[in-house]
Amino acid sequence: MKYLIRIIVMSLILTIFSVLNLSIQSNVAANQLTFSVEPILPSNQVDSKVGFFNIKLNQGQSQDLVLKYTNNTKKTITVSANVASAKTNTNGVVDYNDSKIKNDVSLKYDLSNLVEIPKAVVLDAGQSKNVSVHVKMPNEAFRGIIAGGLTFNDSAKDKQNQSSKSSGLSIKNIYSFQIGLLMRQTTSSAYTDAQIQDNGLKLNQVTAGQQNYRNVVYANLQNPLSVYVNQMVVNAQITRRGSSAVLYSAIKGGMQMAPNTNFDFPITLGNGVKMKPGNYHLKLVAYSLNDNKGLFKTNIINDKIQSFKYRWVFEKNFTISGQESRQYNKSDVTIKKNNGLLWILLCAIILLLVALLLLILLLKRRRDDQEVDIEEEVRDLNNELTTIIRTVTMKEYKKLIKSGKRVRIIEDK
Repeated sequence: MKYLIRIIVMSLILTIFSVLNLSIQSNVAANQLTFSVEPILPSNQVDSKVGFFNIKLNQGQSQDLVLKYTNNTKKTITVSANVASAKTNTNGVVDYNDSKIKNDVSLKYDLSNLVEIPKAVVLDAGQSKNVSVHVKMPNEAFRGIIAGGLTFNDSAKDKQNQSSKSSGLSIKNIYSFQIGLLMRQTTSSAYTDAQIQDNGLKLNQVTAGQQNYRNVVYANLQNPLSVYVNQMVVNAQITRRGSSAVLYSAIKGGMQMAPNTNFDFPITLGNGVKMKPGNYHLKLVAYSLNDNKGLFKTNIINDKIQSFKYRWVFEKNFTISGQESRQYNKSDVTIKKNNGLLWILLCAIILLLVALLLLILLLKRRRDDQEVDIEEEVRDLNNELTTIIRTVTMKEYKKLIKSGKRVRIIEDK
């Protein structure tokens, strides 16, 4: 019987998950992009095999690029557009979206100041339309790449997705479309290998923090040059200052940094590990650009030896304060929290019980020492029963009763 009940329960659970899965898939299918945007690559395109703009312009030169907008629905839509310089996020991934990440101090030219694009384009049902995007190269000589992207959204559809609710599930998906835009004045190498090796990567501050409500230490890495840092691998280790024992470490490969950007590389402490205040030391080694002839070899990724063209080694001391550790430990979702109020309540109850027990013992003792007048039957010299009156303590009275004596209290003192 128990086995049959177990089968029925499991079947119900599987059915529920199947329904949820179908519901989610239906919503995803219904929320596909309502439009497409295709770049019409110009004659000054550096690489015609890619699906984004990568153009060469002389200093001060302007150009109108062309985008083909297409409405994939049977109703009128409005496609909005934004321009942003490329950033690097905490996953070591280049972000071409209209990101909230701040510009790096080394960024000289923000792409949003060099590009003019219609903020909104109205498309009738099934309509395709060519839209001009005006770009302008700075008036001074510039080496390297000005990198960024164009982001497109169907604002009405996004608003609908944010507010839609189905079967108790709230679907809040914003579907956007990005096209990269790279601008340069020359296709030759912007920097020598020596310049990249000396200045291609910097380590800024090292700080305590949190990622997804989990304790981490952030090592801020900066690319101050106007070129990409490609095929990037980082190996970071943290020790107590003056000790060689590794407390925390992180290894990650397959990363990329956009030109003139920085990002916080996270070194996780581990689930359930409390952050402790103190003085620490970070050693971080970064590699870039796979090259069979590269001088720098490492096997930290999958124990497979790889050769890289560039390597940077950084060491830095940092401190975690008591206030920081308490703050982050409190909000780390993997750390079991001690309920302070519960402990206070429990201690109060224990103290109350102890006080009550002591009070009972004290009252009992006082009662035992209390004197009373009793009548007691005793035999005289002639062996005849006679009654006498005398004063005893309650403790003595109880002993008399227990021994079988015939006594009674006639007056409490």
